Amino acid sequence: MSVLAQQLLLGLLIGGLYGLAAAGLSLVFGVLKVLNVAHGELIMLGGYGAFWLVALLGIDPFASLLLVLPLSLGLGLILYWALFGFVVRADEETRVKNSLLIGFGLALALHALAVRLWTADERSIVTPYGGAVWSVGDLSIPVVRLLSLAVAFALIGGLHLLLAHWRWGKAIRATADDWQAALLTGIDVRRAY
Repeated sequence: MSVLAQQLLLGLLIGGLYGLAAAGLSLVFGVLKVLNVAHGELIMLGGYGAFWLVALLGIDPFASLLLVLPLSLGLGLILYWALFGFVVRADEETRVKNSLLIGFGLALALHALAVRLWTADERSIVTPYGGAVWSVGDLSIPVVRLLSLAVAFALIGGLHLLLAHWRWGKAIRATADDWQAALLTGIDVRRAY
């Protein structure tokens, strides 16, 4: 029974990161109706950014998030304006089809670029606390994964607060529900996108 409980716990810990990735993908598709299949490659670039900050500058991996997150956001905005911006102006069916084509092309290009720049060798971040384990009964909880789950919950919670309580978040939700009705109520739909 303890092996099953341990595996369920580890699944929950990694599931928090998958949930964070899914929240980003869901937000983009829900609001823009753009299916960005290159979402995983953008996450990979963020991972490489964190890896190189740790490897070259000796920054703590969790502290590197303070630099990687804004840089990833900036890259996402640049890619949106350069590649997906014109797709948003099309009708919904055309938008999904064109975003799939652009996303697949972007995914292939980013994957090839990553293999060219960094090879396909596996890399990992080694920290002094990387092997630290918190034991609760028969369960062993890796501290790094627990911290990753906490960061994922904090980011998902922040996204929830943004969408549920802030004026800009409410405008995003209204635009996602019905952009024409949102436009009629005075919401700047282009800004919400």
